[in-house]
Parts: sequence; C-alpha cells; structure tokens
Amino acid sequence: MPRLTLLALLLAPLAACDDAETSAAPDGPAAPATEAPATDAPPAAACVPSQSDFETAAKPVLDAFCNQCHGESLQFGAPMKLVRYADLVAGAEGERVVDSLAEKVILGSMPPAAQPQPADAQRAALVEWATCGAQTVVTTPNPIDTGSDRPVLTDPGTPPAGAEFFDLRAPSFAVEDWDNRYECFTFQAPVNEERFIRRIETLIGDARVLHHTVLIPGGVRAPGEHGPCQNDNPLDLIYGWAPGQGALHFEEGGLRLAPGELLTLQIHYNNRARHQGVRDKSGVRIYHGPVEGPEVGMLALGPVDFEVAPMSQGDATGYCRLPRDTKLIASFPHMHETGVAFDQVVERVDGTVEPIIRLADWDFEAQYIYETPVDLAAGDRVKTTCTYRNMGPDPIGFGPNTEDEMCFNFAYISPPMNLSLNFCNTGAPPPPVAPYSPGLCAPIGAGEAEVQPAQAELRLGQPDTAEGGELPSGLWMLAGGALYLPSLTLGPITVDADNTSITAQGVLGLSEGRLALDADVAVHLVTTASDFDQAFDITIAGDAAPGEANPIYLDLDVTCGDPALGEGVRYTATADRVTLYVTVPLGPTRLPVELWFTPLP
Repeated sequence: MPRLTLLALLLAPLAACDDAETSAAPDGPAAPATEAPATDAPPAAACVPSQSDFETAAKPVLDAFCNQCHGESLQFGAPMKLVRYADLVAGAEGERVVDSLAEKVILGSMPPAAQPQPADAQRAALVEWATCGAQTVVTTPNPIDTGSDRPVLTDPGTPPAGAEFFDLRAPSFAVEDWDNRYECFTFQAPVNEERFIRRIETLIGDARVLHHTVLIPGGVRAPGEHGPCQNDNPLDLIYGWAPGQGALHFEEGGLRLAPGELLTLQIHYNNRARHQGVRDKSGVRIYHGPVEGPEVGMLALGPVDFEVAPMSQGDATGYCRLPRDTKLIASFPHMHETGVAFDQVVERVDGTVEPIIRLADWDFEAQYIYETPVDLAAGDRVKTTCTYRNMGPDPIGFGPNTEDEMCFNFAYISPPMNLSLNFCNTGAPPPPVAPYSPGLCAPIGAGEAEVQPAQAELRLGQPDTAEGGELPSGLWMLAGGALYLPSLTLGPITVDADNTSITAQGVLGLSEGRLALDADVAVHLVTTASDFDQAFDITIAGDAAPGEANPIYLDLDVTCGDPALGEGVRYTATADRVTLYVTVPLGPTRLPVELWFTPLP
C-alpha cells in the first residue's frame, strides 16, 4: 500500500556542475544512466603529459567546457582547478588531477551532461594528451536533452513588462566544510493582495558552493527561520534550478500567490573544495503581477508504490484520470540514478493514445523543464512509465534518498486541478483478482468449491439492518458485500467513489452450531491523492449461536483465526441467504464490512 508520508519526503535534488565521484544524501549527483564504454583507466606509470602541448591540446578544451566550474574561482562545488599545467600534474602518478580528469572524460561523466559538451575531436585530443597517447578512442556521452522528443523550455531573458519583484535570499548563511548540505529557509510573501507569479530566477550568491535551489509553497517553520531540510518538500514544488538552466517564465498568467503565503527556499550546498569563511546569499527573484490571464498550477503525475528487483530491469507505471479539462504547458520529468527511460502518454476517452514526453536515455545530471503543450480533457488518463536498471543486491522502491527511486512528471498545467495534495495517481486499473485459495480456518469442502469473485459496494455510514434468525447448515458462497466508510473525505484526501472497486470471494460453512468463515477482500481505493490497494483475509472459525442478550448478534467463541474478527458480529439468516456484518482492519483503522452468502450449487 502506498505510504501516506508523501508530504514529508525530500524532493530529489537537481544535478549541477559537480564532481560525479562523491555520493550525496538524501540525493546527489550520479553517474550517467547509460552504461559507460568499456575502457581501462589511464595508466599511472611513466606518463608525464607534455607541457608544450598543454597550451594547444588541453587548455582550450578546459577553458571552453570545464572552467566555468573549475576555473580560477571554483564554482558550484567544484573541488579543484583545471587552469595551470603544474596544478594538473603535481603529485604521485595515479593520484594526480590529470589522471582523474582523463578517467572522467573517458567515462563521459565530465563535463556533466547538463553542460555544453566538447566535440569528439576535442574530447579525444584532451584524453590523448592526459594519457600520453595511451587512450585515443572515446565515446560521446549522453546528449544534453537525454534523448527527449520535446524541446527544453526557453527563457526569454527579460522579465515581463511592468512586473514587480521581491527577493528571497539566504541571510548570509555560513557554509561549513560540507560535502552536501540541504538548508531550508522559510519566508512570508511580501504581498498585500493576491498576485500571479510571472517569473522565477535564481540569484547566485557564492557560486563556489551553490549546487541547486528549489522553491516550495508552504513551510514547516516560522518566517525568517531556517534549518536542515527534513519535511519541507511536498509534491507541489513551484520551481527548481541547477547550473545551466534558465528562469521559469510565463508569457501570460502565472502561479497564484496569496497575501502572507509561506514560501520555503531549499538550497543544496557543496563545499568539497573546503573554502573557508563562506557566507552565502543565494536565493530567488520572484516577479509578480495582477491576477490576470490564465492561472497556472503544478500537478505531480506518477506512481508511489513500486519495487524493482535486484539485478534486473523493471518498470513503474502510474495513471491519472483527469477530473476536468486542462492544458499541459510544461513538464519536469524526475527519477533518480537508476532510471533508464521516462515515458508519458495520454489515453483519450475515445481510446486513442497520444505522446506527452519521452526521454529515451535518462540522465540524472540533465534534468530540465520541457515544452509540452497538450490539451487534456476530463476523463482522459495520463499514463506515466519509468524504466529502471537496478544492478545492486537489494530491491529499489519509492523514496527520497539516493538509494531509493521516484517517478514523477512535475507538470505545469492551466487551469490548476486544485487537488488536495496537488498529486494525481488515480484511475489505474485495479489489480487482477487472484483465484480463491482456502485460508487457515476455511470450512471443510472449501477447496473443492467453485468459488467466483463478487463485486462489493462502497457505502457511507454504518450498516443499519440485522435480524438474526436460525443458522442453516451447509456450505455457502460469498455473493456480494459492502465496505462502509464514515465519509468520502478522509483527512486531506477525497475518495473517488465512482472509480473505487472492491472485490470479495470466499465461503461460509455452518454445521451443528459451528461457523467457519473464509473470505478474501481486495480494495482498490481511488482518491484525489493516489490509488490505495489493500487485500485482507477474513478467516475465523468457532462455536456460534444467537446471542442471549441480543439475538441479532452471534455469540462466537473463536477457536481459529483472529478473535478480534469475531467481536460484535451481527447477522441475518434465512433459508436462501446469510448476511454477516463484521469489522476488518483497513490501514490504521477498522471498518465495517457486510458480506452476504448464497447456497453453493
């Protein structure tokens, strides 16, 4: 069953210009998703790259493609400079900067895929110089757009005419010797009336340590406070940035901003170069204007309940049935480092299927917002499929950390859906019903009975009928049932009764004052937050008789199964139908279930 802790999860950070060798927590840079070319590391012995060739073969490539981060002023967490010949070749052979440089260029992890890439000839020349000619053949790494069939969302470069702005910045935050630090700063929007956010851009403070920024609506701390990010990342983020990305810009309309609304800025710091005395003021600039034009919202699309077995490749698939018409403006696909491919389509109500976006070669270090203008109609179903390659010894499932996975399209839509969690994974087909298999307390003859699945109903309130009666002997088949909810509103989510399905199957045995009940119930609960699937068994047996104090209740002495299932059982019995009212566990609570049985043929 999907976990209900989604609001507490940290959004996997965006990749930036970074050294790919160090791991991060909870998420950090990762090697490219595709397999590295089969090649040996550069030899450590008897290789001193030519100093004269450095100026012609190496330095032009380093200046053009590497020294945005690894220049005289280290930026975005880069730990070393790649500027002077002496700095590259200093140290013991095999431990020099030049040796690490050659290996990363050969493997394709540098420059990061999110940055401009040297041509094959430039890459080959750099590797040949660094390895003294021992390596000359290299493979071009993944393209910057990771094989996407959609263009990256462009930034016009200038703010909307007449728009006002305010800045949310870290208050000269002291950055210590951290390899990875996620700090969250909470602010109160300085507006006195509702406005539309028209543009968001990142303000780079100390570029030496800035890794990425994320802007989140709401906050778990008071305005002006900050601390390590823990429960600050709901699934309705507003904006994410990493080096190489432009601003988020809406030509018309925008994201609604309420007076006094809390906003949380997450900044990922990386100070592996151990810069001292760093005090950072990075942040975001938010341009806003009147509430005019189309309102934009974000909707997270994707599954939260999946697992990929060890040493295997597998898919995670989620569905979202749209409750009303909207337009998909832009898409921000997101997985973690075992991702291989991302695919999203819309299944129309007329049965046709249209593509939304596909990333054929997912790269964790190249995450962008893409232009995906697609009109979506009420009843259409968005299908999201993520493919993973898990080469580790343990299964991988949904979660916030590097060792976990995600499968989301953080989609900008207009008009917004305004769902309870701004998250949609509803409308998935219910899981197949497994054939009936007799449980621990099944009556004699259950294994030979031809038991068929029956559909149960979803009802509100409490069952209000029970008449008691004489318990007829025989073997009975479950013919239908009902699950009772106190309300369709359960905390922050609302149950979609039309698309929720409940399947029940089982048998009831009655003979000489003994009852044996054995039933399977599978609930596929569709809500405004997600789909929730839970199967539970009702298997009890024991001596049974009408209650002395109240004959509509069974006096049931449970000798097999959970005694709690036998508490407060009401019933109605006739010659051709027996109805039982029991309470069963569903998630953290217990709910009443009505089951009716007819004689087995």
